[in-house]
Amino acid sequence: MDPDNFSTFLHEAVHHLKDLNKKCEEEFRISSWPRWDYNLDRGTLTFSQDGQPKVIASIQVVGSTSLSSGTWLWSWANQSFPPCVTREVEKVRAFGELENLPELTQAKRPTDEHMGWEMTAIAAKVLGAKGAYRCPGENGLVYVIYSSLAFVQ
Repeated sequence: MDPDNFSTFLHEAVHHLKDLNKKCEEEFRISSWPRWDYNLDRGTLTFSQDGQPKVIASIQVVGSTSLSSGTWLWSWANQSFPPCVTREVEKVRAFGELENLPELTQAKRPTDEHMGWEMTAIAAKVLGAKGAYRCPGENGLVYVIYSSLAFVQ
């Protein structure tokens, strides 16, 4: 994929993810729940209120940004994430190798305020995700995509 085609692909992926997240908001009211917790060993992200789980999502971790180093790190290169939440993201790396896209194959890259969402949008498009979420962490942000979402019964 040449740089112009990649730019178009990225633009389309970002807008597609915005549409997916809007649908998640409309259907599951994602931003209305005051608390979220992820369980990486189970591959879930749970949104809750007053200690009661309301929505649960099956997730894959796309990557993370570090405030201290100013870098993006793909989940497949981060040993702190269990393989169950990074396995599918390897397909994004394989897509990057096939299309000769260093943005998708270099484990760590300098980041700006948009890169985390852009790489997450590409992962969502390649993997057919239902939406995405950005989880604040101690030293940055962790970006995840949903493979499924459901209200807790």
